[in-house]
Amino acid sequence: MLKDVPMMPLHERDALGADIEKHGQEFPIRTWQGKIIDGRNRYLAMIARGLEPKVLPLDRTNAKAFVASVNYFRKHWTTQERSHFAAIMSLESEAGNPDTKGATPLNGSNELITSVEPVITQTEAAKQMGVSVASVKRARRRIKGKTNSKQSQVGAGVGEPVDDYGCVVPTSARPYWNRKPEARNVLNQISAARGQVKKLVPDDPMWANVNLNGVIADLNSAYNRFAAAIPAYVCPYCSGVKVDGCKCCKGKGVVSKFVWSTIPKAITEAGKYPF
Repeated sequence: MLKDVPMMPLHERDALGADIEKHGQEFPIRTWQGKIIDGRNRYLAMIARGLEPKVLPLDRTNAKAFVASVNYFRKHWTTQERSHFAAIMSLESEAGNPDTKGATPLNGSNELITSVEPVITQTEAAKQMGVSVASVKRARRRIKGKTNSKQSQVGAGVGEPVDDYGCVVPTSARPYWNRKPEARNVLNQISAARGQVKKLVPDDPMWANVNLNGVIADLNSAYNRFAAAIPAYVCPYCSGVKVDGCKCCKGKGVVSKFVWSTIPKAITEAGKYPF
């Protein structure tokens, strides 16, 4: 369940780290049974900047309700993300008696949190997440691999790569999808260079002719540009199948979170994604 909570894009997480470094950590990282259940972005952002995170263990036998309560209505969630999370929440109710208590992992996705509460139906999950039951059912079909003919051509076997929305990445789009480590390596190198520049002393005569703040701003800009190129979703226009001539993904079959944010909501929030 926790793994289905969307993470921040790298450039946003870096901005979060900068804010925490400047103003301090306002909210503690919450853990349960030694694992983070709230504050993963804060934790990674602080570790990247060498900051010591404040951690507060959660003292209760069940953490599922806590995770849901702190994630249900995050303002940056799209309708699809809330529908997907509602589908994950309600999968147990479709596996057996909705009135029984379950401890079965939800589609293998809640390894950190074992449920000991009554399972949630699709109707209940839709109401809690503020989406329609129909959108939850569509999300469930995507999770279960029950999509239309276009996606069935790709298949949804075990170990198949899926995008950040849980949809199988078509074979024709995988050459670019599989290059994400290459892009992240570029980001790591930019981060390393930025760290080195920040260590320089502005008053040092050696750097008198160098605008260090300007260099850091340039590196931040470069970081954001490369972060915006990391594949995150199957292209909603060509479905990652008919990629030739697609103006949205430029022939890659996949798009980044940045590109996704520029796509009209009529497509991204009307149940037309991914096929």
